[in-house]
Amino acid sequence: MNNSFETITNFSMIQTFYADPDIVNKSGTVTLTSVDLFFKPLFTVPGVTGKANPSVIVRICELTENDPDLSKVFSGVYAIKSYNEIAPGFSDASSSVTFGFNKPLIVPTGRFYGIVITFEDPAFELWTNRLGDKLIGTNNASPGSNLVKDGKLYLSTNAGSYRPQSDSDLKFALKCAQYVANTVTEVYIPNNYEFFTITNTNGRFVGGEYVFQQVANSSGNVQFTAGTTALRSTTSGGADFNTAGVVAGDQLVLWSNSSYKDVVEVLNVVNTSYLETTSTIVHSNTGTNWMKPPVGQVHYYSSTRRKLYLKGSNAANTAFKFQANNNLLYGEDSLANCKISSVDSISADRIKLNTDLTLPSKGVIDKRLTFAYKSGASFLFTYNNQIKVGLNESLIRNINQYDAFIQSRSLEIDNSNLPQADALDGGGFRINRPSVVANTTLTVNASNVELYVAPSMDQSQLDMFVITNLISNTYTTTDANSVVIDSEVGGPYNAESKHITTKVSFANNRFAEDVRVYMTAYRPANTDILVYARVHNSADPDAFDDRAWSPLQYKENAERFSSKDDESDYVEYELGLPLHSESANVLPGTFTTTLTSNTLVAAGVNPSSYLAAGDVVKLYNPLI
Repeated sequence: MNNSFETITNFSMIQTFYADPDIVNKSGTVTLTSVDLFFKPLFTVPGVTGKANPSVIVRICELTENDPDLSKVFSGVYAIKSYNEIAPGFSDASSSVTFGFNKPLIVPTGRFYGIVITFEDPAFELWTNRLGDKLIGTNNASPGSNLVKDGKLYLSTNAGSYRPQSDSDLKFALKCAQYVANTVTEVYIPNNYEFFTITNTNGRFVGGEYVFQQVANSSGNVQFTAGTTALRSTTSGGADFNTAGVVAGDQLVLWSNSSYKDVVEVLNVVNTSYLETTSTIVHSNTGTNWMKPPVGQVHYYSSTRRKLYLKGSNAANTAFKFQANNNLLYGEDSLANCKISSVDSISADRIKLNTDLTLPSKGVIDKRLTFAYKSGASFLFTYNNQIKVGLNESLIRNINQYDAFIQSRSLEIDNSNLPQADALDGGGFRINRPSVVANTTLTVNASNVELYVAPSMDQSQLDMFVITNLISNTYTTTDANSVVIDSEVGGPYNAESKHITTKVSFANNRFAEDVRVYMTAYRPANTDILVYARVHNSADPDAFDDRAWSPLQYKENAERFSSKDDESDYVEYELGLPLHSESANVLPGTFTTTLTSNTLVAAGVNPSSYLAAGDVVKLYNPLI
C-alpha cells in the first residue's frame, strides 16, 4: 500500500474517526468506499456565495500528533455532490446522503483519520451530536461521543486553520468493502508511456515535469487567480467548458503569460463557465487562451541520445495523441521545447514488475504478463505469449520466448492488432488496446469468513522496469571504393554494445610476442562475441590511443556454443592474435609480379575500381 498525499487549504470542517480492526475481523487494512452525511434542511439558492448549484466535497486525511494534517490528504480520492443532488435536506437526523469515493481507499487499521468536508457555500449545515443537547424526539440529554474511538470535530476558522470542538462531533456513517471468497481474473495495464526521438531541442527538460504538445487553442478565453483552484470563463467571449467537452480528469493548459503555461487537472466541471482544478493554479490572468492537448510527465530525458520518454500519457484516440510533426513539445517547468522526430516502441528483453499488492493470508495471486511482439513491420498480440512473473522481486526475468515490445500509447491507439477494449474489461478497469497486459488470477480459499481485504494490485502503482539489450550485428562499414571494412578496427565503431578493459602496461624489460584472452561467456548458436586488442610498443612513433584495434581469433572452443534453453551454460574460450593481419576485402581476379619489381599486373580486372593510392595490399597464394 503506497498512497500518495496532497495539500489542501480550502475546507469547512473535519471529523476524525478510528479505523477499528475489531469491527473488520482483525484485518490489518480496510477499504473505505463512502461516507454518509446527515444534512439539515437546505437553504434556498443562491446562498451566501451566489452560486446556483454549489457542491460539497469529501476527502480523507491522515493525522499528525492526533490532529488532522491537511498536507496529508489522500491524493486523487474524493467524493462530490452538488446542491441539486443533496436537496432538500432533512428536518431530523434520520436520513443521510451517501458520498461515494471516486475510487476505493485502502488504509491500515488501528489508526485515526479525518473526514475533510468542503462546502462551496457556507450555508450548508450538518447534524451534529453535542454533549448535553436533547436527543431529537426526546427530552434526554446527549451523553456526548466516545472520545476513545469516535474522534473529534474540527471547524474551520477565519484564519484558515481549524478549531477542535471538545463537546461535539458529527453524525456520519463510514462504509467499507466486504468481500466474498472467490476466484477471479483481473486485467491491468501499466502506466501509459510515450517513447520519443526528438529534434530541434531548446533548453533541458527536467524529470517529473508535465510536457504537452501544442494544439489549436480552445474557443473562448478563461481567467484565474494564483493560489486558487477556480477556472472561470471571461465575461465577454468566454469559454464554454461543456461545449469543449471538458470532464473531470482532463488536463488543460492555461496561457499564464508569454513565457509560462500552467498544466492543470480538472476536479469538477461545475457549469459551462466554471470548473475546479485538483491543485492550486500557479499564475494569474484576467483573460487568456487555453487548450486541451496531449500531456505526459517526463520519465527519462537524454539530450545526447535525443530521447524523451513520458509517463501518464492522456492520449485517448486517433484525433487526440502525440504525433511526429512540426507542433512543439513544451516543458511546463523548464520552459524547454523540441519537436518529435518519431514516436517509438521499445524492446523488452528483461523485465521486473513492481506494484502495491494487498493479499489476505488465505489469498493466492497468479501473475502473468503479455507483450505485443513484432512480426516483420507489424506489432501483433496473442495471449499465448504469457510470461509468469513475480511481484516486487529482486530477480529480473529474461523474455526469450519472443521479441517483446512496449508501444508508445499514441501508437497503441492506431494498432488494431492489439486487444480491443471490450476484450480487456476486467473488474472495473477498462483498458483501450494496450501493448502490454498484466493478467492476475486472484484466489481466496475461505468460506464462512468475513473478508475485509481482497487480493488486489493498485493499478495506479503498477509499473515495470524494462531492460533492452542494445546488441547488433552491425560492426562493418563500406568505404568509398565499396570495400567492406571492420568498423571496430579504426572507427567509426558501429557496434551497439562495447566494453573496453583496463590498459595493461608491462614492466621494464618485459616483452610479449602474442596476446591470449580467456573468456567465460554465454554464446548461443547464431551469435558471436568479437574481441579486439590494441597493442603498442615503446618504439612505435604514434600514440597508444591512435593505434588500430586488432581482431582476435578463437583458438579454443571456436565451434562450441551455449544452450539456448539453459542461460547458465557458460563456455570457456581462448582467443589470440591471428597469424596475419585481417583483410578488409578479397579483390576479384589474379595478379602477377616478378622478383625485384614493384609492379603488379592485374588479369581481368581494373585495380582502380577497388584501390586508391595509400592502400595496403596483401599478396598471397591461396594454395600456400
